[in-house]
Amino acid sequence: MVTTSSHPHPRFGFAGPKSGERWCVCAGSYARALDAGVACKVCLSRTNIRTLELIPIEKLKPYALDLS
Repeated sequence: MVTTSSHPHPRFGFAGPKSGERWCVCAGSYARALDAGVACKVCLSRTNIRTLELIPIEKLKPYALDLS
């Protein structure tokens, strides 16, 4: 699962993502974000197929950046 969202963590020397960068998110964390209503957009074409063992495709589609 690849996302375009991340937060800066200055105390660790990380200023945040640069424009156009993408970040990996584990499926378990993403499932919790979905349940909490705070899920970010994802690139389904870059998402591991095994993600669907945990999160149904119908839950992912509304967050997809790469569906027309």
